[in-house]
Amino acid sequence: MINKQKLWFLTLFSLILVLSVYYITMPSELLTTAKTSDKNAVTEKTETKKSEREGKIMEKTLKIEGMMCGHCEATVKKCLEAVDGVVSADVSHTNGTAVVKLDKDVPYDTLKSAVENQGYKVIG
Repeated sequence: MINKQKLWFLTLFSLILVLSVYYITMPSELLTTAKTSDKNAVTEKTETKKSEREGKIMEKTLKIEGMMCGHCEATVKKCLEAVDGVVSADVSHTNGTAVVKLDKDVPYDTLKSAVENQGYKVIG
């Protein structure tokens, strides 16, 4: 009978072997795309921090009803971040709020309609 340590070792070894083979046989375009997207993410974060330091970032808080879970948060976050001028959105279903960071003035009604088009109610 195989004891638990040997079984654990064999499982881990098998996983490493499978992942190694997958990585070696992965098309080079995928690796290049992954590296490029990582660089883009770093660039976006750097630009966001730079504009925050320059004082160009505005913040608006929305009170939202109807969010019940993390999926609701993700839906609201995605629709807000799709609005032109929105840098980021920090959404909380427990607090019922969305704190939106903007790099230019976006009318309240634009943010409200983006959220309400997803089926939630903006109350303030």
